[in-house]
Amino acid sequence: MHLPGEPEFLLHKDAKLFEETRQALKEYDMPVMDIELARVRPDLDINEYDPAFEKAAELGATDVLGSIWTRDKAYYIDQVAKIAEMAKKYGLKYNVEFLPWAGVRNLQEAITLVDTVKADNLYIMVDTLHAGRAGVTGAELARTDPKYFNFIHLCDGPAGPTETPSWTTSRTS
Repeated sequence: MHLPGEPEFLLHKDAKLFEETRQALKEYDMPVMDIELARVRPDLDINEYDPAFEKAAELGATDVLGSIWTRDKAYYIDQVAKIAEMAKKYGLKYNVEFLPWAGVRNLQEAITLVDTVKADNLYIMVDTLHAGRAGVTGAELARTDPKYFNFIHLCDGPAGPTETPSWTTSRTS
């Protein structure tokens, strides 16, 4: 996620780590579902995702998780469309998560994004923790056409911040 102090495991840049990962997945007969995190943020170059998507597909991944960190709707729609197209080259689905303090803040904004982009591999990923924080109810999810959803994260935790968390647009090492 490019957070300060967070280790990065860049399989597309580390051939030894990639091969060790491939062997471990084979040894333990463990599939890969998704990789994280194809974010849309003005200071990130989405073209850097392409080699990671390629390696994910080589490992058998089926999905990419993403999020949006700008309220510039025209910009994020354009970027999401490009990421979905990039993911599709490798047979991957792109699943965008909404968070109440991010660029796409709730279920309706996520539906609007999917409807606007119209990519057949673009979905909404519902994280139950963030959905609850965004005020989304089970009844609202039940009323929503299932075509928008590919998978969910079942997650719990505290109700959430009382204020919008601050987030930075700069990457620190």
